[in-house]
Amino acid sequence: MARLFIVEDDASLRENLVRMLKLKGHECLCCESFANAAGEALAACPDCILLDLSLPGAYGHEICRSIRQESNVPIIVLTSSDSEFDEVMSMNVGADDYVVKPYRPAALLARIDRAL
Repeated sequence: MARLFIVEDDASLRENLVRMLKLKGHECLCCESFANAAGEALAACPDCILLDLSLPGAYGHEICRSIRQESNVPIIVLTSSDSEFDEVMSMNVGADDYVVKPYRPAALLARIDRAL
């Protein structure tokens, strides 16, 4: 189906997300270095990016802005922040959607399908 690039520092959440997405037939690639997340994401040439905001040594909004300057790939922010400020800021720097954790799997899959 689609190639998805995941930028998520919580290993358990990332593994569950990958498992769910692979069951739906998607190829999943994960970020290795949050300091270079934008570069890794762009190099992977994904069809969609799932991006956490709170990352060690990196700021999700800056990653989103950097990706958007180079590509129109859909970016879905997947974060624990339910702050209106973070949601609006995410959209202002180029995110296509904003999903608060814990997410509902079927709803997240529908948002990914819509983004694709």
